[in-house]
Amino acid sequence: MVKFDEADEHDFETLNVGGMKFVTTVSTLTKRDTHSVLAVMTTQRHEKSKVLRDEDGCMFIDRDGTHFRHVLNWLRDGVVTPELETPEYHEILREAEYYMLSGLVEAVLLTSGKKREDVRAKSGAAKEVRIASSITSQIARMARPELSRLDVIKLQQHEHGVRVRGVNLSGLNLSNLDLREGDFRNAQLINTTFDNAYLMNASFENCEATGASFKNAMLHYCDFTGSEMVGVVLDGAILKDAELKGACLQNASLRNASLVGAEFDDADLYKANLTRADMCGAKFRKANLTEANLTEANLSSKGREGGTAILTQARLTRTNFFQANLKNVNVSEAWDYQNAVNLNEAIGYTAPKEKSKERQFDGNYKSLLTMPHKHFTV
Repeated sequence: MVKFDEADEHDFETLNVGGMKFVTTVSTLTKRDTHSVLAVMTTQRHEKSKVLRDEDGCMFIDRDGTHFRHVLNWLRDGVVTPELETPEYHEILREAEYYMLSGLVEAVLLTSGKKREDVRAKSGAAKEVRIASSITSQIARMARPELSRLDVIKLQQHEHGVRVRGVNLSGLNLSNLDLREGDFRNAQLINTTFDNAYLMNASFENCEATGASFKNAMLHYCDFTGSEMVGVVLDGAILKDAELKGACLQNASLRNASLVGAEFDDADLYKANLTRADMCGAKFRKANLTEANLTEANLSSKGREGGTAILTQARLTRTNFFQANLKNVNVSEAWDYQNAVNLNEAIGYTAPKEKSKERQFDGNYKSLLTMPHKHFTV
């Protein structure tokens, strides 16, 4: 337990967070985590002397103050607002990491996970929230990754390659590394950067990769089955024949990504951005594409192997198909395709023909002919 050196727990403290002023007490800043950045800054003498003060004597913190009220409210009440949008939870998560508030990290993930469950239920694609107790127990160590970039580089020389199953690598910069066939199953990869990394055949099943970045990464044959990837960035990445079954990719960015042959069965791509993505041969059976942006995406085979994208029972509520290539794609197999956006603006799209009355009675046509005629008198 940290001993209070000078500050009384009832003393007022005014914080200047990026130009926004917040008034609270030392007790509020310390009661939930005495080892957090905020607690240390306000209670330990050797750290207090290093704290910057503005001209009014307020403690200055060089962070964006937009979401600090959520941090402060959690310190006061232990509750995270449940009505926020996913990007806001992402920002609060970043602040929680910075201030080393592991309890807030857990609260944000659980609250945002419940919100995702509610959204899926309303969209007709309800699933269980995949934050198991084994993962939750690791969240407390979220702000302290267990390995450094140098440690990971050393593992590259290991006979069996990078094996970090269940390890916390959150926040690390692992860009431009050769991590092919790496084992990242059940790992904590929150806000981890893999930009331009070579990850062919790597395993990421059931990992927590919220906010991770894989820009221009080589992800051929990778397995992300069941992973939490809210807000993940996959712009320009190559996911040829990758598996993302049951993955949560809400608000993910897959602009210009190559998804040829990838499997997204049962995945949640609510509000995902797939602008100009190559989706030739990709499978989206029972996937949730509600409000996803497929502007100029290619879902047609263009004469290549792999065939067209498969949308069987995928949910297309308000999905944007502006200038997407849908030649030979069977959109009518999807749920709620009638409420997709700009479907008539898509290239090669042909609206399914309504069955004529004659066709509807085809099955009973012969029986109608053989029925005995009845005479009615008026």
